Amino acid sequence: MFSVKTKVELAQVKYLNELLSTKRNVVNPVFRFACVTEFEGSRYLFATDAYQARWMCVDHYSLECGLYKFQIEKDSAFFIKVEDLDLKYPDISFLLDWENPIKDYKLVGEVKASEKDIAISKIIFHFARAFPEIEKIYIKQDLVDEIMIKKEKDFSLVHGDDKLQVFFNGGKSNPIVFRGANMTSVVMPVF
Repeated sequence: MFSVKTKVELAQVKYLNELLSTKRNVVNPVFRFACVTEFEGSRYLFATDAYQARWMCVDHYSLECGLYKFQIEKDSAFFIKVEDLDLKYPDISFLLDWENPIKDYKLVGEVKASEKDIAISKIIFHFARAFPEIEKIYIKQDLVDEIMIKKEKDFSLVHGDDKLQVFFNGGKSNPIVFRGANMTSVVMPVF
C-alpha cells in the first residue's frame, strides 16, 4: 500500500478518483480502477470514465504498474493495488502519445481558473480561430466544467498552475487535450 499526504497530492488523487466513481462509468468495469502504466520511460497514473481521461506522471511515487483503487481519508489517500482480477486495462498509449509530431496537435489557446464560468465559450472561440474549416463543433459543457474544478485554489493544486493549455488537431475522432503543469485531461468533441 502506498499513501500520499501533501495537499497537492491529495487534491490530485481526489481529482482522478472523480472519474472512477462517476455514474457515467458503466462502459467497462476496469474503469472503476486507476491504472499505473509505463510510457517512454516514465510512469503515469491514469483514470478514465470513457468520456474523459486524466493522467499525471508519477515517477516520484514508488508504484508498480497495474490497477489501483483509492482509499481517501481526510488528510491522506492510500493506493491499494488490485490483484487477481480478470480485468485488463485497454491500451492507453494512443492518449499518452498525443504530443507525437505525427499527430499534429497544436496549441489553440488557454483557459484560466478565473474564467471557469466562460471556459466553454472561450474554448469554442479558440477552435473557431484555429480551425475555420470546421463548421460545427460541440463540446459537452459538463465535461469541461469537471476539468475546470470549482475553486481556483483547488484548480492550482491539481494542475500546478492557474491555467490550462488547450490542444487540438482538428480530427473528428481525436480528443481535446487540456494540459496543466502536473495533470493532463482530455475530452472528446462532437462534430
